[in-house]
Amino acid sequence: MSSTKRKSNTSNSTANKKARTTNEAAIQSVQSILADVKNFPVPEGTEAVRRALVDLALYARSLEEDLLASKPKEKTAAEVEAAAEKLRAAAKSGIRKQMTVSSSFVKWIPSP
Repeated sequence: MSSTKRKSNTSNSTANKKARTTNEAAIQSVQSILADVKNFPVPEGTEAVRRALVDLALYARSLEEDLLASKPKEKTAAEVEAAAEKLRAAAKSGIRKQMTVSSSFVKWIPSP
């Protein structure tokens, strides 16, 4: 049997790295704003303000996407019931195996 490694999807890791580096400006902005709420530095000029707002919006969107990706998929009632039945059967089987005495483990000792 040959062992082969599965190739990683480099496009996803590149996108994540790219998103992290572009979010650095937004992260710095958030930190500076929260450090001094009344006197945080405001960029000079319309384009600088626009760029800062876009960076913050992209950062907020990436946080939303991370949150959605981390949520488990909700199961239907039928899926939950099927999973519960599978778990019940596994537990019952395990208990039976522990409670069953195999004849190879029992040693016959004659009465005196």
